[in-house]
Amino acid sequence: MKFFKACVFVVLIFFLAGCVPTNVNRAIGIAYYNQENYDSAISELKTAISKEPNNGNSHYWLGATYYKKSQYEDAIKHLKRATELQPNDAANYSLLSMAYMETQQYQDAIAALKKAIRINPTEGNNFMGLAFCYNELQNYDEAITAAKRAIGLKPDNDTAYSNLSYAYGKKKQYNEAFKAIRKAMELRSEERRVGKECRSRWSPYH
Repeated sequence: MKFFKACVFVVLIFFLAGCVPTNVNRAIGIAYYNQENYDSAISELKTAISKEPNNGNSHYWLGATYYKKSQYEDAIKHLKRATELQPNDAANYSLLSMAYMETQQYQDAIAALKKAIRINPTEGNNFMGLAFCYNELQNYDEAITAAKRAIGLKPDNDTAYSNLSYAYGKKKQYNEAFKAIRKAMELRSEERRVGKECRSRWSPYH
């Protein structure tokens, strides 16, 4: 009930400001999503789509919600529709690729990631996804290239180093594999250290 009242309050504020969302159900659905109330989010987003079936944003959020619930085929359906309605939004393709990866449709994931990269070539996570897919397909040269691109864009990406190490290992380039996995471990250790330091610093008992 408190959450519902909060949603009504938000919509009222928009109304008084003269900028009511074009689809209130979508706004409430996104609010439910952010609260991790995915079943309610799905209900609201379905209603939003019934009112505006060609709204790519509603399809994206419904796909994202299905993804969170591990309902990947439903996620793919709506994320594909989002890419059709919003073909210049890299986020649509990125999340679609993740749903494809969860269902081991790696070629489709690669195609989606390449479209995302064409739109936004500076997002390192897309290259990291490429590296993972190429490793799964045993295309280790392409995996190495993609992992290096990911690292170039985000040097503290330990997962990219792990993917790089795996590809080098499969190619029996063990020295390079060792260097990459050692770097991944160093980054993870540093991440844990910083996290512990932050928790200590903000602890009320410190």
